[in-house]
Amino acid sequence: MNDDLPPDSERLRTLRTWHAMWVDRIDRALAVAEQREAAEAEQRRRKAPPPPRWVIIPDKVRPVLHAGDCTHVTKEAKPFTEEQALLALQQDVVSCPDCRPAVVLGYEG
Repeated sequence: MNDDLPPDSERLRTLRTWHAMWVDRIDRALAVAEQREAAEAEQRRRKAPPPPRWVIIPDKVRPVLHAGDCTHVTKEAKPFTEEQALLALQQDVVSCPDCRPAVVLGYEG
């Protein structure tokens, strides 16, 4: 048996009731905290500016053009206008094979 618990049922029931009360309080506080955090995250999402339409990520070999909402976009991404993106494709920039900005832009180079 456990040496740190009382041996009698009366005190064990008291401890169980006390701990159940605390678990209930913790569960309610956790639900409130999760609701608040979800609301804060939603508020941050709504306040965040939309991603740029096109971005270029510098690369060691060749820069890569992505759609602004591509999953491969990193913090190093530089926003580009449509005209800049088309001009970049005509130069030494690679189109992302996943979001395929060259296709979306109608670039056939």
